[in-house]
Amino acid sequence: MKLIYATSFSGSAGTAHRMQVLSMAQAFYRLLGGKFYLGAGDIGESVKIQIINLGGKNTRVLAWRYLKFSQAKQISHIYCREPKLLLFIALFNLLWFRQKIKFIYEVHTIPIGVRSISLINRLLTFFISKYVFVTEHLAKRYAKRYNIFSSDQNKIVIAHDGVNLDIFDLNISPTEARTKLDLPIERKVIGYTGRFKTMEMEKGISDILKSLRNLPTEVLFLAVGGKKKHRDEYLKQAQQLGVEGKVNLIEHFSQDIVALYQKACDILLMPFPYTEHYAYYMSPLKMFEYMASQRPIIASDLPSVREILNESNAILIPPDNPTALAEAITHLLAHPAIGEKLAAQAYRDVQNYTWDKRAGRIIEAIV
Repeated sequence: MKLIYATSFSGSAGTAHRMQVLSMAQAFYRLLGGKFYLGAGDIGESVKIQIINLGGKNTRVLAWRYLKFSQAKQISHIYCREPKLLLFIALFNLLWFRQKIKFIYEVHTIPIGVRSISLINRLLTFFISKYVFVTEHLAKRYAKRYNIFSSDQNKIVIAHDGVNLDIFDLNISPTEARTKLDLPIERKVIGYTGRFKTMEMEKGISDILKSLRNLPTEVLFLAVGGKKKHRDEYLKQAQQLGVEGKVNLIEHFSQDIVALYQKACDILLMPFPYTEHYAYYMSPLKMFEYMASQRPIIASDLPSVREILNESNAILIPPDNPTALAEAITHLLAHPAIGEKLAAQAYRDVQNYTWDKRAGRIIEAIV
């Protein structure tokens, strides 16, 4: 098997999408060696994998160049999570190249209200050898919408996202981490890491700020990873709520620094609001990073979250409920032994969700 991961990446940016793809590309390369390539429009990442820069941003041009490269290198599998790019590759192959290639589509959402994207997904059903879904709920809903089950249930692979344990499993105490980061040692730190918003969608920070009104002054909310405009927005909201003294909003950092900030926290928070996307489609990278950090987790009780978290490894609360969030935080701060037990179980559970294990399961399914 020779596999290329097809992307339209151009430049360098620290989005969750890019980090997820690069993490998987590195895992594929560790397992397949020289039989794996990461393709891009033009990417400057310094990672130890074979990156093929095909040039240009035009999807049709990229698709044609992917097939020319695949023909020259005798690629057997093209893996992609961009439906438009994958459709052009498949169509051009059907019309001109006629190569015996298996197309694997990693699905992260169901298009809502965008007819062109929905049509692309429907056309892809004629070409896809395997679908890789990041949650079971997404797989069921997508398969029902595009009638995949009626043709071949074996086309479906469930592969939740993962984590690099080497980055987030740091042997350091909260006090040591706070000393390195110049954070107050005497306060109770509740943390959130990652983008503050995704496509301008709220991710729960407003609920965290509201919950602070019901928490003592010793509690500090530490959020790491927001764009300046979002940090300014939430700082203004904190001021309006009268909790600005309990808030520290910090810019985006590399994963190794984020891991250190997570270690500095007493509790890690993931209070996603209830939307169709969060409830059924997401497989958030921060969830696995939190589990690897060995810190207790409080998360929204959503179907997608419950595929990984449960009462044995986290505290689950109703979404969109700042009062319940404050009560859960208070409970964990008052009973640290409970938090330690939950964190220990989460750490045991996350051993099954490394990028290498994910890549291994996918390779086994698509060969």
